[in-house]
Amino acid sequence: MPRPRDGPKYWNETIKRTVGGVKTRSIPTQLCDILGTYVWVYSGDPEFGGDVEHMYRGKGSDDATFIGNHSITLDTVRHQPGKALAPKSVSGCINWGSLKLAYDGLRCVRKGWSTDESVGWMGSCWEVLLVGEGYVSNGDQWLDPDGNAIRIAAEEDDNGNPFLVFDWSHPQWGHSSWSGYYLGKKIVQGKNWRLTGEEQSRLGMGYAFGKIEKLVTGEREKEYMEDEDEDDSDGDSSSGGGDSDKEDTGSGDEEDEDGEEALSDIKAAGGKRKVREGDTGANKRRRT
Repeated sequence: MPRPRDGPKYWNETIKRTVGGVKTRSIPTQLCDILGTYVWVYSGDPEFGGDVEHMYRGKGSDDATFIGNHSITLDTVRHQPGKALAPKSVSGCINWGSLKLAYDGLRCVRKGWSTDESVGWMGSCWEVLLVGEGYVSNGDQWLDPDGNAIRIAAEEDDNGNPFLVFDWSHPQWGHSSWSGYYLGKKIVQGKNWRLTGEEQSRLGMGYAFGKIEKLVTGEREKEYMEDEDEDDSDGDSSSGGGDSDKEDTGSGDEEDEDGEEALSDIKAAGGKRKVREGDTGANKRRRT
């Protein structure tokens, strides 16, 4: 099992707690700005979480092969220059080892995945419309046909591009019927595609949950269940997973500016964090 402290986390100003996962950008994102390939750098699977390259790169595998097997592409062939890119015009492929799924279009979702038409849309989160109902080439169903989404993280990488989060759900009747997420970093030619120390810091990786709260509030470090059986010193960034129910993984729009400023102070001090107002993390709630 991954250690929660090793994974991404952040201070949630709304509920006044440090939570595990990756915070969603609170401002709208233009889809044309995020097209490209994102390599999976962290797995937020509640049972198989951690540094993706460390866990899954085979001996002798080159960078291109690893990226091709552990990434997501966002592309379009239907975009008219000068016009906003419609979600339905974005397509690509989701790759996880030998499992590969195409998707054809994105769909806007309301905050908290609400079906209430009075609830506003999330500006940086879209449902992924899978091709083939989530089945892969060997006939197995890898993902649920509905409820999988990409989100744009509040944090950016060292190249100035936001991280991308893919929230996924296994089929309810499958052997691994739970939910989680993969964290992607955009591939930029000639630039480092692995997570750097500074990026891990901004994502909250390696800090105890209580330490994050202390850095933000200035109060005495509190005890968190996620920090149990671990020492009080800052750990090294490696592997782990966040957790938060899907209903709790909203857009993060409700976060106020004071919380964001406090987290900026953490960055300056070498601190860390991350997730979404419901913000995401792996959903450890086994589905029945």
